[in-house]
Amino acid sequence: MNPLHKNKILAVACAAALSSGSSAGAATNEVGGYLYGTQNWYATNTYVLTNFTYVMSNAVLNIEAGTVVKGVPGTTLSDFGTLFVTRGGKIFAEGTECAPIIFTAEADDVNDPFDGPSTGFQRGLWGGIIVLGNARLNNSVAGSTNAPIYDIYEGLLDLDVGGERVHRFGGGDDNDSSGVIKYVSIRHGGKKLESNKEVNGLSMGGVGRGTTVEYVEAFCIADDGFEFFGGSVNTKHLVSAFVDDDQFDADQGYNGTNQFWFGIHEPGTKDDGLELNGQPTTTPQIPLLPGQEPVANWVVYNATLIGSGIGGAAAGFDAMNIRQLNECRIYNSIFTDFDGADILISANSTSAQVRGNIFDNTGSTGTGTGWAQEGGFNTVTNPGLAFIDRSQNAKLNPTLATGSPALTPNPTYVAPAINGLQAAQYVGAFKDGNWALGWTALDGNAYFKYVCPAAAVLPVCPAPTLAIALNGANVDVSWLSTAGCNYQLQTNTTINGTWGDYASPVAGDGSTKTVPVSKSGSELYIRAVTQ
Repeated sequence: MNPLHKNKILAVACAAALSSGSSAGAATNEVGGYLYGTQNWYATNTYVLTNFTYVMSNAVLNIEAGTVVKGVPGTTLSDFGTLFVTRGGKIFAEGTECAPIIFTAEADDVNDPFDGPSTGFQRGLWGGIIVLGNARLNNSVAGSTNAPIYDIYEGLLDLDVGGERVHRFGGGDDNDSSGVIKYVSIRHGGKKLESNKEVNGLSMGGVGRGTTVEYVEAFCIADDGFEFFGGSVNTKHLVSAFVDDDQFDADQGYNGTNQFWFGIHEPGTKDDGLELNGQPTTTPQIPLLPGQEPVANWVVYNATLIGSGIGGAAAGFDAMNIRQLNECRIYNSIFTDFDGADILISANSTSAQVRGNIFDNTGSTGTGTGWAQEGGFNTVTNPGLAFIDRSQNAKLNPTLATGSPALTPNPTYVAPAINGLQAAQYVGAFKDGNWALGWTALDGNAYFKYVCPAAAVLPVCPAPTLAIALNGANVDVSWLSTAGCNYQLQTNTTINGTWGDYASPVAGDGSTKTVPVSKSGSELYIRAVTQ
């Protein structure tokens, strides 16, 4: 007689499995022209921009964390890779600290920190990212009588595609959203549109404050790292590294709130840390419109900007040049290694404020047309940065060394903890931690020293094979466990229906595990679930 006949207990083995996947297989996808509807780009693929590529009005481009997008060099206007997000279009490019979204040149091997583009500061190998929104401008080359005022990006043709003017930006909605750009690195761009007109790393034309721009890097760009053409977008944690022109540029009544900017120039002929127009100056020059709204009264807290050095090819470039009709405010920041003036302020921009900052190692410290106005609100001293280096030797460290005077800010100019700002109790972009590690080309190309932690590897937990044996008043249920896996016995009086946990979970360690189960006078089913 079967000893289990009276107390029928059936062992059922179960395992919970985790799976992941993508609807796209590994491939190199060429993309160009006009994008409509919803577009999804996956990290399993590489995407190559074959020419000017437009996210059209009402279209959405979703880019998965870890995706690499490359731009071709091209030979003529509009045939080099460049991504436009037009008015009404949206981009959702959300990387992570250790899986950034990378936009770079076709020739760049993002896995080799010493390949051609990453060595020798190669720039202008493709275009960049241009986001065009519906927020306000205060003046325009295209004309200040348009209502609302709009402009056309960098003098391109006023191209009409199905009734949409794809190069226009500006409007009347300061809360406009163009999506999210976060943990994104833009590398080796800035190709010329025409003489004296290049694409920036990230150009923002009339971009509204509904747009998220955080943790974005412009690396080795042939023009500015970041340029704001009007608009009201707020930003945090921007990196402008080894660009040919200005680290940060603003124009046309930009009116946003910013915090934690880092910029560094390589030793050579570059330009300013900040070049800031309130209204545009063009050729032929358009008339300035004093009092025209929006007034350029944007603010940045906690920047650390490092110039090209002193003398030689670096001669004459300024920490900041605040130009016509600009009322910007620059607080609690560090400026060092600029050969030119500390503060230049246009005669009609006397409402600008530059305060609570530290200046050091400039060509003529304490000079500039704005020093008489603002110099007394700032400090001239060594800010105590840990280490400045522009080579691929893992030595660049812009955090504050022990004893740095930047650890004691003037409380008057510390950012208020409102509107997404942090009340950072230090001067500059960094204190004792570096938020640019992991996701930037500065990190990946060995200017910083950092290794992203390896992703946790979950153990493979196979379904256990259960064995049962009588043991007095109990039935022993045994199985060979797997290290790192947890097991939960469950029982039920039927094979279907709701199962209940029996006893406590059992941690696997590679040995055989046994759990006694009380015999009962009815059928009982047993299973083990891995966790």
